[in-house]
Order: sequence, then C-alpha cells, then structure tokens
Amino acid sequence: THVKSSQILACYTAPHNRHCPGDRESGCDAHTVPLGLPPQTARSGVLHERVPARRTPAGVMPLSIEHVSFGYDRQQDRDGTFSLRDVSATIQRGSLTGLLGPNGCGKTTLLKLIAGVLQPDEGAIMLEGRSIAQISRRALARHFALVPQETHPAFDYSVLEMVLMGRHPHLGAFQLEGPEDLVIAHSCLSATGTAHLADRPYMTLSGGEKQRVVIASALAQEPE
Repeated sequence: THVKSSQILACYTAPHNRHCPGDRESGCDAHTVPLGLPPQTARSGVLHERVPARRTPAGVMPLSIEHVSFGYDRQQDRDGTFSLRDVSATIQRGSLTGLLGPNGCGKTTLLKLIAGVLQPDEGAIMLEGRSIAQISRRALARHFALVPQETHPAFDYSVLEMVLMGRHPHLGAFQLEGPEDLVIAHSCLSATGTAHLADRPYMTLSGGEKQRVVIASALAQEPE
C-alpha cells in the first residue's frame, strides 16, 4: 500500500542538550519532516514545533534525500504493491535523527536506500554533494553503518569474527585484520557488554545478544 494519512513516515531530528560557546549556528533545528506526503496531509498529521538542536561545524555538507521514489515491484504497483513516493529530507552531520511511523510504512526501506543496499527508481541520495550511486561500496561503508533487524550469516562465525567484519572497509584487497583491528573489535565488544561472548558461535546467542554483537560490528566499522 502507499503511505496514507494514517501511516505517516516522518523524519525527526532531536535537540541537543548543550551548545558549546563559540560554535557557529549550523541551521539544523529539531523538527519533524513528513516524508513523501502531500502538504495538507503533513499539516494534519505532524506537529511542526521547532526547538534548538545540536550545532554542527560550519560548512559541513548534510545527507540529502531528494525526491526519492522506490517500489519493490513496479509492474504490480498499480495493484497495491508497496512503494515510497517523492521522499525528501535533509539530515545534518552530528545530529540524532529518527524515522517515525507504523509498521510497513517504509522506514527500513528508506534506510536501505540511504545505505545503498537498494537503488531508488527516481530521485537521488546525496552525501557531501555527491550522489551515493557515484561512491564505491568500500568508501560508502566508511560513511554509513547499517544495523539490520535480523542478521543471518552464511557460515558459523564466532562473535569476534562477526565484529571484525566491520573492519573490512578499512582493509585492502586480501589484507587480513591486524593487531589494531583486534583492539578495536574487543573495545566495541566491551562497549556493548558482549566481551565475554567473543569466542562463542554467533548463532548460539540469544536474540538480544546477537543484536548487541551486530551493533559492536557497526561500531568497529567506525563510520563518519
């Protein structure tokens, strides 16, 4: 189904608690931006209260989603197959942003589009003034880390091996992880409270433990 007035997909940038004296105003305010909806729907379904937000360095280019449309099956779209239509939003670097909406309204689809896992049918996703379609997957992985809802590895990796996969964007072709990569991986395991699971097979963990390990892998990726 298309996004309806009762299924609002919105982008919310949260306020920051502190402002450092001397920082220049970035122009990034905390607000709710409805995605892919006509203005009259946005006005009726989303509050537009603006409050001060985190300040980011002057001149930093944001992540920009520009009139993006996507459908999983364009041939059947007229029969009710899910699609996103004309989604636009700007996310400032250093901000904390959430996608709000009920199940099935397109939040995960939009995240996959931003991460380059899916390609939009129309529109573009820009990072630092460049379309992400023009950025290599390795370079893009240094900017983005995606934590999926479920992770199903092809082999029976250990927890430490799963976290070390986050280091791949920083390695050359056929290069193996070195001592520094191991230090980073163990640090990320400690940060997520999973250091004691390092030698366990990933698939033997509980659902919550698996998710914390995947978060550790995303931290090890050191995205910007």
